Amino acid sequence: MYLGFLVFASFSLGLFHVNEAGSFKCKTCVENYGNTEEEALKACNDSIEVVVCDEKKPVCMVNHDNYGDLHTISRYCASKDYFEEQNQKCDRTTILDGYECTVAMCEESGCTAELPKSAVTKCPTCESKISLEDCDQNSGLTSCYSWLDGTDKMRCTVYEMNSGTFSRGCMGPNEYQQLTRFLNLKQFGVCKEDECVATFRGVHRCPTCSSKTSLKDCDQNSQLEDCYPSPDFKMCVVYEEDGGRFSRKCMDSKTYGWFRGGSWIKRLGYCKEDDCVASFQRQDEDW
Repeated sequence: MYLGFLVFASFSLGLFHVNEAGSFKCKTCVENYGNTEEEALKACNDSIEVVVCDEKKPVCMVNHDNYGDLHTISRYCASKDYFEEQNQKCDRTTILDGYECTVAMCEESGCTAELPKSAVTKCPTCESKISLEDCDQNSGLTSCYSWLDGTDKMRCTVYEMNSGTFSRGCMGPNEYQQLTRFLNLKQFGVCKEDECVATFRGVHRCPTCSSKTSLKDCDQNSQLEDCYPSPDFKMCVVYEEDGGRFSRKCMDSKTYGWFRGGSWIKRLGYCKEDDCVASFQRQDEDW
């Protein structure tokens, strides 16, 4: 009886938000382009259409795709599950790797979902410390500046050299390419918000073997290898090719997605812990 009163009171006071079929509306625009985020957003706002959403899509969503010098923005109705799926995928992207996406949502009829501010103007900075703890204890906020990259492409980073020293700082795509090309990095991390503290993501070492005639042969001849440093999420992967050859590798999520759709791949699996041994049983989960 007490629970029934609470439910009744919640509906009476409007604590539960339920959209009636055909009543929920969103402001929409489709693939508006610009050389900057501001240009693309203005093009979107200038072409807004208000639509009634399907009852299975009770949120208004905005999507920003950033290819460095090309920005696209779209607004549309979406389900919460779809938003969460896209949010997780976008969280693994960074402009340092050439592409980045960002999504946001709101849940009131007719609302306008606002993108978070993408400009990174300051980052925690420290250089060549013997531990990450020492780096963090001695870091300070530094204004981001780069003559190679525009300010809208700067991100906060953390990296460890093979020598075992840790550093934090601002970085753009060109600086990242120079860093990974000429220096021996052990691991790398990046974040997208102003003054954010980047963390190392994904695995950093995996058992590897290449093109063996059986999984047993692959495992018996595998050896642990460091993953190539990348801002993208990494995982330990096992796969079998159509010809019956087995391999284990460290992959980033983009390469995994490419292999997952490859016609030459018979089956595929992954795991997300350092030194873990991937199995084929996890191949259908969303990474």
